[in-house]
Amino acid sequence: MTFDLTYDDVLAAAEVVGAHLPVTPLQAHPLLDQALGRPVLVKHENVQPTGAFKVRGGVHLSATLTDAERRHGLVTCSTGNHAQSVAYGARLAGVRRSEEHTSELQSPMYLVCR
Repeated sequence: MTFDLTYDDVLAAAEVVGAHLPVTPLQAHPLLDQALGRPVLVKHENVQPTGAFKVRGGVHLSATLTDAERRHGLVTCSTGNHAQSVAYGARLAGVRRSEEHTSELQSPMYLVCR
């Protein structure tokens, strides 16, 4: 499967995601600057609702489903961040979801996604 992604597609996705998620801050870290001998900015993805950058994909996916896809709902299988991303996005969009994890099903990550 191929997908011809355009710059306009990226801008449209940024608009969808930006409506639901905070901007990820960049923060200077003087000790890293000193250790590396150059300025370093750290992008703090931990401020996202799931604590990871992958939440953008789940939010975009859920927000752009067709009516038929929304009726069917979403299923994901993951060991962590991907399942959280889809679950969070689906919850925002009011889409049915089921997350199955390939590791221990009673792990804290599984319980967060449910």
